[in-house]
Amino acid sequence: MLASVVFSGALVRAGQTTPELLTFFREQMGLTDNRIATIARGTAVAKVLPSKTLAEIFVFSAVFVNATPEEYVKLAFDVGRLRRLPSYPGVGRFSDPPMLSDLKGFTLEPEDIRNLKIRRPGKGGVQLPAEAMQELQKALDWSGPNVATRVNDRVRRMAPEVLRRYREDGNSVRGTDRDTSI
Repeated sequence: MLASVVFSGALVRAGQTTPELLTFFREQMGLTDNRIATIARGTAVAKVLPSKTLAEIFVFSAVFVNATPEEYVKLAFDVGRLRRLPSYPGVGRFSDPPMLSDLKGFTLEPEDIRNLKIRRPGKGGVQLPAEAMQELQKALDWSGPNVATRVNDRVRRMAPEVLRRYREDGNSVRGTDRDTSI
């Protein structure tokens, strides 16, 4: 199982760092004063946190955001504005219930397509429920022409149902996709 927990977006305003936030950074996250100063200067900081099991990875990250929490949340939910930012080329919002049209323009990276062909569920690569990965592997002629187009079409058609099930049943829908090779 590979679990990644990312705590990000610590909202720190220059000169307004609260004692509670400094205590959290130092005592709970184990950051040095130098790393805390790095955050205040606008550079993101990440730290791998200890885990009780090798199958889990926990990551803490923090970054200076020059905005009020309300302004930041407003930006985070403004999909149209995020789409115009170079670091968010594929941002979108799913309908309720999820629909195929929500994935217009979505494509997998070539490496992900190769991994779907050769990997077994739970052995890295694209995180899909085991049943979905096995269905893809069996349903497609991987040596035929336009395999990338066919894989992307199939994944787009599968995704709304997987997301609908995830919304209803949570992580249990993911089944055996967790990487157990650690």
